[in-house]
Amino acid sequence: MIADLVLTDVQVYDGDSTSALHRPVGYGVEVVPGSLTIYNRCTDPQSRWTLRAENLSGGTRDVPLRGSGIFIFGGMTVPANADPQGGPAPSSPGGMIDLKLLTTGEIHTNGNIPAGIGNLISGGVFVGSGVKAQQVINNSPVTTYGTNDMVLDNWGNVRLWLARQSIISHGTSGIGFVNFGDLQTLIVQGDLATYGEGARGFNLYDGTLAYAEFKSITTHGNGSIGIQTSKPFGNILVLGDVITKGGRGNSLVRGVVVQLDAHALSLKPGTSGKQIIVLGRVEAQREEITSLDFAAPASTVEFIMIGGQQYVDGSSTE
Repeated sequence: MIADLVLTDVQVYDGDSTSALHRPVGYGVEVVPGSLTIYNRCTDPQSRWTLRAENLSGGTRDVPLRGSGIFIFGGMTVPANADPQGGPAPSSPGGMIDLKLLTTGEIHTNGNIPAGIGNLISGGVFVGSGVKAQQVINNSPVTTYGTNDMVLDNWGNVRLWLARQSIISHGTSGIGFVNFGDLQTLIVQGDLATYGEGARGFNLYDGTLAYAEFKSITTHGNGSIGIQTSKPFGNILVLGDVITKGGRGNSLVRGVVVQLDAHALSLKPGTSGKQIIVLGRVEAQREEITSLDFAAPASTVEFIMIGGQQYVDGSSTE
């Protein structure tokens, strides 16, 4: 089955998807669908939709959408032998979505996930498994307010993701941008900031990343790491600063709540890359927290430069 879908100028003023039953599973969590959901749940892998969706928005600061916001998923079938703690997300066999273009306006969401729940997440804009996207463009701010609310989350295959304005998380264990899929280019032109405990800035937890560019990243809560990578990547560039203001605290990692220090830059085992360049500061502002956490040796990245200083084996060359 082949279907062509076009959505233009859709605004969801109020919505609640928290009781939706069809929740994708992967990486130790279930995902709450969105108030605006496009979901190819066909079990036939020959089912392929094409989608062009422009100027989708929803919620307000005073009345955020409940659940996820914009939610695009394919590949509904979960194999009987799938390990929900692992990756990639169980997405085959099942229908697919070819996403030609997604543009969004202002989005406000609150997943209304109770505190202490580790196996449930939501997202402001969520591109899921079974989706192959050419362009995802956030033209206006995207803001989340609740526990385990990702602001932007990718489980799919995305050629370009561009956020023109701010990416803000106010909740516990939220993440500004988290990648589990295959992402060619990520550009965040607005400020990326998180405020809750365990709310990290940017995470490369799985999949692949060729290039990421940020204006700045600031986290405020305990356990809120600025940038953390655990998979191979190409180049990461930050034009401004990566600043964390918190200490040690709880954070959700693959469906499990663990204790983390709010390092500004953290390289975990399994990571490797070509370049990390930060033109400004990389700084954990709490004295007991180290700014740099190289659990994986700095040598796993071919070139690291922070504020004009090159780092080799975790130390500045100057």
